[in-house]
Amino acid sequence: MINRYTLILLFGFFSSANFAQNNGNLTEGKVSFVTSNNVYVRFNNTSTIYIGDTLQLAENN
Repeated sequence: MINRYTLILLFGFFSSANFAQNNGNLTEGKVSFVTSNNVYVRFNNTSTIYIGDTLQLAENN
């Protein structure tokens, strides 16, 4: 029989994975300046961008 701690661990794992899903909204921006420590990105609208958000790089081929 699966013990209670295993069930709690599995529930926590699947719950956190659910909250980490991408909602599908994309905000497109353009890299405007690069330093050795930072990358600056210009967006037309920043109303859906919050502190701590992760940016993903998409390169045109």
